Amino acid sequence: MVPTAGAPVRQPVGIGWSDRHIPFITAESDRDLAVGLGVVHAHLRLAQMEILRRVSQGRVAEMIGPAGVAIDRALRGLDIGRAVPVIERGLPKETRDWAEGFVAGVNHVLATAPARPLECRILALEPEPWSVADVLRLGRLLSADVNWPLYRRLLDLQEAEEWPDLWRQLMQYGTGAAVGTEPQEALAQVVAAARSGSNAWAVGPGRTQGGAPVLGGDPHLPITVPNVWITIACRSPRFHLCGLMLPGVPAAAIGRSPHLAWGGTNLHAMSSDLFALEAAELEGVPVRTEIIRVRGGKPVTACFRETRFGPVLEDTMPGRGGVHAFRWVGHEATDELTALLHLNAARTLSEAMEATAGLAVPGQNFVLAEAGGRIGKVTAAHLPRRDSGLVPGLVAPQKGLGAWKDLITGADLPRELDPASGFVVSANDRPDGSPVPIGLFFSPPDRAERLAQLIRDHPRFRLADAARLQTDVAVSRALPLRDLLLRRIEALLSQGRAERPLVRALREWDGTYGKGSQGALAFELLLGALGLALHSPTRRIAYAVVWSRRDLLVEDFRSRPEDAFARALRRALRRAAIRFRLHRSWGRVHRLRLQHPFGALPVLGRRFRLVDQPVAGTTDSLMKTAHGAVTGPHGAAYGSIARYAFDLADQDANHVTLLGGQDGWLGSDTMLDQLDPWLREEPVQVPLSPEAAARTFRHQTPLRPR
Repeated sequence: MVPTAGAPVRQPVGIGWSDRHIPFITAESDRDLAVGLGVVHAHLRLAQMEILRRVSQGRVAEMIGPAGVAIDRALRGLDIGRAVPVIERGLPKETRDWAEGFVAGVNHVLATAPARPLECRILALEPEPWSVADVLRLGRLLSADVNWPLYRRLLDLQEAEEWPDLWRQLMQYGTGAAVGTEPQEALAQVVAAARSGSNAWAVGPGRTQGGAPVLGGDPHLPITVPNVWITIACRSPRFHLCGLMLPGVPAAAIGRSPHLAWGGTNLHAMSSDLFALEAAELEGVPVRTEIIRVRGGKPVTACFRETRFGPVLEDTMPGRGGVHAFRWVGHEATDELTALLHLNAARTLSEAMEATAGLAVPGQNFVLAEAGGRIGKVTAAHLPRRDSGLVPGLVAPQKGLGAWKDLITGADLPRELDPASGFVVSANDRPDGSPVPIGLFFSPPDRAERLAQLIRDHPRFRLADAARLQTDVAVSRALPLRDLLLRRIEALLSQGRAERPLVRALREWDGTYGKGSQGALAFELLLGALGLALHSPTRRIAYAVVWSRRDLLVEDFRSRPEDAFARALRRALRRAAIRFRLHRSWGRVHRLRLQHPFGALPVLGRRFRLVDQPVAGTTDSLMKTAHGAVTGPHGAAYGSIARYAFDLADQDANHVTLLGGQDGWLGSDTMLDQLDPWLREEPVQVPLSPEAAARTFRHQTPLRPR
């Protein structure tokens, strides 16, 4: 199915495939390599790319009908692609040549491939040639601010009587935010496609067995089929690398070359500001009108207002609590594609740090390792020069607009180079030492501390030890909350016979979330039941959107009046004990459900639900399989969807394993063939040397020029 003849290349381009459908592309020129990448991306993920392209253009209703109008209104109002024309005009020649080559490869597949994916037929997606602007706009979509759904949810809570106390708690204990299992805003699912979490680490040569750095991690994203990532290996005069790319974006966000390795985690940067608007601010503002075409329905007219503070949020996502404008770094003309290509070609840590300083959105913590031995962690983002100290509230004061006149870059943000500990870790925790406030919410330090502990436990770290970090399911900070609950339970003096098995499992629990754990099940069922008994709908919504829910619960439970808590605990114990008797182990309720997005369709969706089985982990474990409050069986909707580890002592020592597989074509043998290695903690090797590549990538489909 690879259209090999008449390709838009100047010289033949080699594409070798492993048994797992991982490609190694070789080309005599960089542009020809870009063409090969375009062919490979479209061959593997054409439907995914076509759907994402239309999403980035606010054309969801054209695919799915009236249900897509809210998403289109949000995306067009947010004006995802506002800066694209200016970015495209300013591309350096080598970046433009690269992007045009990639687009030519995609269009070659569109024009000559012998079959179209099922999704394109179901959604009536007619072939439309790709452009460089399409690639840049897609990159902006995948750089959406992870805080947008959080802002909308919390803005709607500001009218509640308990809001002032709730905001104080969020600022004191809520150091992070998470995607819920049932997003309330249509945009939340789109924003979830941006990199929202992850673990990353680099161990220096003084602590490794091979005498060179080892770097690894696992990005946390929505659990779906096809996977959000594609594994790629390639070589040309400028590039020689393997790693992970996003479909439709021709650069490796995670990867390694013979000289350097790079990975990272989402910074949770506050790359947007909200400004409250008075009626006077809305008088005479320009209005932009757009027509949303609707499959099977009449076109919808949408109007969007533009103020001096930015677009009006309520035109984009209607809500309660006044009128607000928003300002986003992504509306500025920054060139992430060039920055990523410079990172992919870098040979030294200094060159890599210089490249990351050009990345504006989404904000990232980059972990870097050089074959020569140096390691580092750098903050990559462009942010307004807000006043130092804590951000005073969810909505910025109008004078805060002045901070947007001059953005700070990654060159001025925190960096950690060659630390005395011999390693660096990142897990969405709050960076130290920033000259400006970076964000409102971060993950608690739990995962970062656990990573550091596991690395210290391996004084001669090997590539094989990476699996221990990527599959760890211990959550030690859950135990203080467990102990608090046990003390309160014991203060009740007695439990009914039905509650005793649950309490015994809770008492014996070691804080790990294995599939067979009874203690994990007892703990989560009791927390879920207590939340229903104690918390108002407002508080449940707020707790559901923060990463540090456990810290909030500890503070909340401690501060509750004893009598009120005791009554709620009795009810929660009875409710949780019934479900505990029914399910008995964590894996019986915590499920890995792999399904195509069409799996959400009624009746027909059953054909697209591919896997439903027990899975270990939880929201706060290193092997993240995130979930909301637990009241019964549920699917892990978000978590560790790929694992990577690179040993810079050996250019063939590269492990990259996807949750699922490479291919996006429904029914393909390689759509789910990496599921078993992922479950069994077995790596998939992706070599770089010519000798190992010839053995591994043995199925050849070379592109031949016209």
